[in-house]
Amino acid sequence: SLLIMGMGGSGVSGDVLSLLSNEVSSKKITVRKSYSIPKQIMEVKPFCLFISYSGNTEETLSILEKANSINAKVIGITTGGKLETLCGKYDYDKVLIPSGLQPRAALAFSFIPLLCVMKKIGVINTDIEPWLHSAAKLIKSKYK
Repeated sequence: SLLIMGMGGSGVSGDVLSLLSNEVSSKKITVRKSYSIPKQIMEVKPFCLFISYSGNTEETLSILEKANSINAKVIGITTGGKLETLCGKYDYDKVLIPSGLQPRAALAFSFIPLLCVMKKIGVINTDIEPWLHSAAKLIKSKYK
């Protein structure tokens, strides 16, 4: 199973992936926006993806420590902050995205890496590359 943790604008990518999950994945995708993870989720040791635009979101960092305590596999998506530091400390993979935006305005910067990571670890069973190219082409044609 997959656990995606992100609050506010940072968590929107997980929400979008969750909505698309029936189309792109056969895996259970859980999105959390709190300080805790239910025991039944922790017991299955989900693959955990932590998204925090600032890298300093309290709830996200709290759950990262809990995921580390059960030796879960973790990847972080952030501009830096404590999330980047903890990923380095615990030797977790991380995706660094551009800073300087409001988290909600950075949706593409968190959602596209999320899709790519999910494809790489086998959660997404659909070829996403043509979809991404098609979406980019449509956006460029509408907003020249």
